[in-house]
Amino acid sequence: MFAVAESIASNVTLKNADGDAVLDYQPVVVTGGNGVAGPTFMDNADYRQYISDTFEARAVDMESAAAASVAFQFGKKYIFFRSLSDLAGGGDGDNTIDIFYGVAAANAVTTMTAFLEKLPTSNSDEDNQPTPNDFSPGEDTEGLLGVLSFYAPELVAMKKIMKGHNGGEPEELIFGGRKFYRGKIGNADVVATLTGVSITNAAMTTALMLMLYPGVERLIGGGIAGGADPDLNVGDVVIPERWANYQMDVFSRELDDGTYLPVAFEQDLLVGPNCGGWDGISEYLLGDAACNFTDGETSNFNFMFPKTIQAPDPSQPLEINRISEGDSRKWWFEVDSEMFEIAKEATAKVELKNKVGDVTLPTTPRVVAGGNGVTGSTFLDNAAYRTYAFEQFQARCVEMETAAAADIAFQNDIPFLFFRSLSDLAGGDQDSNVMGVFFAVAAENAFAVTLAFVEAMYPDDESDDISGASNIKLRGQYGWIKAVACFILASSLLL
Repeated sequence: MFAVAESIASNVTLKNADGDAVLDYQPVVVTGGNGVAGPTFMDNADYRQYISDTFEARAVDMESAAAASVAFQFGKKYIFFRSLSDLAGGGDGDNTIDIFYGVAAANAVTTMTAFLEKLPTSNSDEDNQPTPNDFSPGEDTEGLLGVLSFYAPELVAMKKIMKGHNGGEPEELIFGGRKFYRGKIGNADVVATLTGVSITNAAMTTALMLMLYPGVERLIGGGIAGGADPDLNVGDVVIPERWANYQMDVFSRELDDGTYLPVAFEQDLLVGPNCGGWDGISEYLLGDAACNFTDGETSNFNFMFPKTIQAPDPSQPLEINRISEGDSRKWWFEVDSEMFEIAKEATAKVELKNKVGDVTLPTTPRVVAGGNGVTGSTFLDNAAYRTYAFEQFQARCVEMETAAAADIAFQNDIPFLFFRSLSDLAGGDQDSNVMGVFFAVAAENAFAVTLAFVEAMYPDDESDDISGASNIKLRGQYGWIKAVACFILASSLLL
């Protein structure tokens, strides 16, 4: 595929104008080198220089590496084209994306069209046979509880108590680099899997589960996390009421006076404790107006300004806002209130471990229900950033997967709830990070809370079974389509 792209590069004639937007040079197609992707809109000269020097990056975007990761895990060939709409913080003056995006988009289409016209119709050969695309869902049983393990030890513990429907081992299905386990945990009909670390893996795995098992009607998950709330200790288990992707940022350019100027078309999307967060349609999610970033109202950490994330909303009346072509955006993803109340009551008396093997915690762990959890693309072990996460978002825990899974569940109208056990203090540890010491204790506590919830949500006494049909929140009539679309979207959702 890359060889085909090289062969057409010199023959493609690109536009240098679109309406009144005119470039003062003739664009060209360039092949080779490196591209990088992250969850940020880049408009900062210093960071631009950093990625150029460190990674020899020729282009920076927010989707391509995530799509490449998913394609790689499926054994698919891939190639991506990026047309430059701005210089990511370089050059003189303001960011130019709002001026030249039309030119850039047209040139991207022109290049892809030339590539497709030259691409052979068959992409298979003796050494790289294409992966079959025809498959059946894992099964279409309704009323399933989807269980995501974000950390391997919890899945291992889950499998030990999971029984197959015939009393033997759980059934297994391998697809897309994931192994799904079907069976029973107590009275719950369960499908469980390990997501793998990172936002991309969590989003892809969640979408895959909902696609392969369209009968999943609730989603839960658990694993370890870093503690951001100074009142919490290692070993505590947190059950947040809402989750946000707090590192969906605009990396803004620095002005001569040391302040930062977020690019104009992103300013309404910026969030603050009591302002901003445009939902893309009709209202601000965190206040009555946009944040005044010059007065310090935004929740920025130096040049990094968090913003809302695009998220098709199944409750929107207009179809365009229920699909990825629309403008709907989110900040907080709220957990299911019924599931939260059941979890709060069921786990209130759970006795958590403070010792595994020779490792003993200095405090007695507890379950804490409520508050906020935040997800980002980074392993956090920095005291200043930890304080920022707590003060700006009231985050009780920080980790790398949950908000991505919540986002996919939200888009498919699936109720969800997640548990996180603190393995470290995300930079607040007294000496060095303690995850390597206490991860086993944290993992066992996360599993204990997850199990207590499952047993309460799906009791043995059918007369008290709160998971009956009258209480199940079914996905809408577009559920299967949305799950498939969401799988595709997961590849471009986040890195």
